[in-house]
Formats: sequence, C-alpha cells, structure tokens
Amino acid sequence: MKLYFIASTFRGFGSGKGYWFHKAAELLSKKIDVKIFSMRLFNEKPANVNCLKKKFCRKIAEIRRECKKNKAVLHFPQYHLALFSFIPRFFFKCPIVIGPNTLPLQIPNKNKKPSFKERRIINMKFDMFTALSDAHKIILENYGIPANKIKVIKPGIELDIFKPMPVNRKKFGIEEKDFVFAFINRFAEVKQFDLFEKAMMQIIDKHKHVKFLIIGKKLPVQHKNIINIGFINRMNLPKHYNLCDVYLITSEWETYSIAGMEALSCGKPCIMTDVGGNPEQIIPGKNGFLVKKDCSNLIETMENCINNPKLIKQMSKNARELALKNFNWDGKIKELIKLYQNL
Repeated sequence: MKLYFIASTFRGFGSGKGYWFHKAAELLSKKIDVKIFSMRLFNEKPANVNCLKKKFCRKIAEIRRECKKNKAVLHFPQYHLALFSFIPRFFFKCPIVIGPNTLPLQIPNKNKKPSFKERRIINMKFDMFTALSDAHKIILENYGIPANKIKVIKPGIELDIFKPMPVNRKKFGIEEKDFVFAFINRFAEVKQFDLFEKAMMQIIDKHKHVKFLIIGKKLPVQHKNIINIGFINRMNLPKHYNLCDVYLITSEWETYSIAGMEALSCGKPCIMTDVGGNPEQIIPGKNGFLVKKDCSNLIETMENCINNPKLIKQMSKNARELALKNFNWDGKIKELIKLYQNL
C-alpha cells in the first residue's frame, strides 16, 4: 500500500495542531510506503518529502499516475486542502482521507455561515475524516460531516523523551520547600492567559513558597516567585516540565492538548479547564483536576494541590502510568494503517 500526504507545510517537526501530522508521517514511514507533498518546506527535509510549489501540475499528474498504478490512499491533513478541492474526486481514483487540521477546531457558531474555504472542504468528496478527540468529532458533526465518516485517532507522545527525570531545581532559584506550577504562555487568546495571571497573583500574595514557571512569552511583571524561562526548543521541554509539581492549562478550548500529554507523560498532574478534549485526558483526583473557566474555582483547586503534597505525589505516579497506557504512538499508528487498509 502507498500513502500520499498532501500538506500545506512540512517543517520536519511539529507542535500544537501540526504535531499529529508530522509525528504520524514519520512513524508511518517506518511501516508503509509514504510520500509527502507540501507547498512549503522548512529545515532539512527527509527523502520522501517533495515541494509542490514547483512544477505543481506535473507533480499532481505524478500522484494521479501512482494512484492509478498502485493501491494508494491520499491524506490531506492541513488547511490547504481547500486548494485541492476543485480537483474532481474521480481524477485521483483512490480513497481520500481528510483531517485532522482542516477545519476550525472550535465549536462553530451555528448562526454564522461557513466561510468559502470551509464550504469547499465540507463539500469535497472524501472517504473518511480523522478527528483528534471525541470532542473534535462533535465539532465535525456540527459542520455536517456524517458520524460514520469520522474516525477518532488521538495523538501519541514520545514516552521515551517526555518522562520523569531528576533536575536541579536550585539552578532555577527553586528551593526544596517550594511548590511550583508551570504554564506555557502563547500569543493566543484561546489560552486565557488573563485567567491564569489573575489566579497566579492571588496565589503568590497568599503563599510565599509557591512559584510559577512561565515557558514561552515572558511576563512584563517582575516578581521573585515568577520564573520566566522564555521560548525553548521542544526537546528541552521535558527538563522544564520536571521542574514543576503541577502543570496548568486554562484554555477556553482545547481539541486535545499536546502540552497536557507532555506534562502527564513527565509524571506531572494537570489542572485543566473542563472544555473540549481535556476531560479525555484527565481523571479528576487521579492524574489531575478539571476546573470551570472562572478564577475562584481555579484558585481553590490550586490551593488544594499546595496543601496536599502526598496527594500530588500519588497523582504524579498515576499520571505517568496512565500516559504509558493511553499515549503510546504504536497503537495510534496501527489504527491509522487499519483505517487506510479498510478504505
């Protein structure tokens, strides 16, 4: 079987929404014949990656010939799918898979008509749509995608990289008695940084031994209990996750949090807002807590963690055990291959 990924970008690595595609493509390449066509390439590219921007028509014709000659599947994982939606289904004459990153990943406003790009994607003839979580599947159904044409395949994580490890907390100004919360700050309103910041300042005022580790965009506010790490390479994240006791996600919406998986895999309990795919990662009281999108509930849960170190220690063990069970990429790749074979 031959698999063609046709994508908008290929960086050779992935994070956030792009992580699923990049890691799945890498691991599938070890099992089946995979070729990737991308509009834009970054960094060094593997031998099986081709740039579509140059000689576009010739390469589309090449894909068509290969589809006709071999048993092939086309998978469009990213937003540039709309660019190809004008090509009739019969042109390729092979099964087509769409997703997971081809439509907005939040509940659509039912009073708002889909955009031109969204209509092109929804109306394209396809065999299966992949979703990142059960919550994501509901979103796709709200767009009008038939439930029997949606397959939920959740991401995995590199369990051999994101794992518990000893770290020198004193190097970062963290004392043995300190309780540390970590948070990744991005330029996105959906992450609700204002909710986190409000809770953080109230906790700092009340608990002098509590510190906050901020990864990503640095905070303008200066405080001895706030440790601004700045932006770091993804492969350096495991060390920084291991500096904290509890990881925080205060997002307004999460389809399926990659950062949450990374923290849990490092044995760090998570406090997450009860939205989207977050309840699919957290068993309340076992590997973390789910909170409402309000400051008082968040502060109450954070204080519960601060005042119960034995509970946090047990939840840390649970977090790693559940991550080993639920976040293993091997099972996800088997699901993908089975999906392709059954089309």
